[in-house]
Amino acid sequence: MKTTTYLVFLGFCIACGHSECPIQLNPSTVVVRHGHSAFANCTATEEHYGMGWEASQGGTEGLTTLNSVLWEVENLTDWNTSPMCFVNLKSRQCMKNLNVTIYKYPDSVSLQSPDSRGQMVENTRYRLVCDVQNVAPLRLLTIKLYKGQLEIRNSTYSDNDIKTPESKQLVVPVSPRRGDEGALYRCKAILNLGPDGPQPPAVVQSEPFKITVQYVPEILHQPQIAGILAGADVFFNCTATGNPVPSIEWKHGPAKNVQIQTSGAVSVLRISAVTENQAGNYTCIAKNSLGETREVFTLTVSRGGATKGVVTVGIIAGLLVLVLFVVVGYIIFKRR
Repeated sequence: MKTTTYLVFLGFCIACGHSECPIQLNPSTVVVRHGHSAFANCTATEEHYGMGWEASQGGTEGLTTLNSVLWEVENLTDWNTSPMCFVNLKSRQCMKNLNVTIYKYPDSVSLQSPDSRGQMVENTRYRLVCDVQNVAPLRLLTIKLYKGQLEIRNSTYSDNDIKTPESKQLVVPVSPRRGDEGALYRCKAILNLGPDGPQPPAVVQSEPFKITVQYVPEILHQPQIAGILAGADVFFNCTATGNPVPSIEWKHGPAKNVQIQTSGAVSVLRISAVTENQAGNYTCIAKNSLGETREVFTLTVSRGGATKGVVTVGIIAGLLVLVLFVVVGYIIFKRR
């Protein structure tokens, strides 16, 4: 009955050409979660001969001569519903559509990398995939990817008119560096439902995705050049970083007075009482599964510090003896 009334008067409306429709909808826009209740009131501002609602859910069964009629649904489930209030005037029928937005939060929001479980190699390209499952409507969805508190990418779907739930993915390429070790990534799905929707906008986010960055070793200390006297002790300190933690070895000539102490990625080479023939290069090598790094420490040795000491003492002793002879001679001369 309600459909017949609408169709009969629709012909009059098309023929009449009137642009102004004496109908007020309150509210004019309805934002409702799928499966929840919704309502709107339609009021005629002119004399009429009957009015009602055409809708897939909540439509009126017949005409009413009252000045207002309520559209009400306890459980709105029709994604494509488009309620329309119509009023029959003297020579025409006019109508207004109620703007209804039905939304649904995502079933899940997840973040992962199909190329890695979180363990990555420096300067290698990976994909981070944010997966948003069964959300509606897509035109109001924004997907954002964060690194820590910094937003690094977002995507919107405003040109998508599909009203039923859909799934979307945001794929972001990343090439981590060693400074990104332990970085936390998160994905957020935001439904921007406007002023008539929930405030602040609904946000569903993924669990954090933590990355570990592997990289070739780096030796922190610059090569040292040591110029010392023979007989002194020499220390070379080699400290490296890397992931996995590097092992350290030294390349040098054979000598009994060379000792190496290593703890993790820190190694100290000691030369006790260095000799002149031990001058040259001492190479520190830091290795892990991704490669190795080398640093060369150059040692120069000056001739015998101990010998010079003996010569100096001998000269001083000779001078003292000479002075003693002069003093004694002077005393003897005076007594005579």
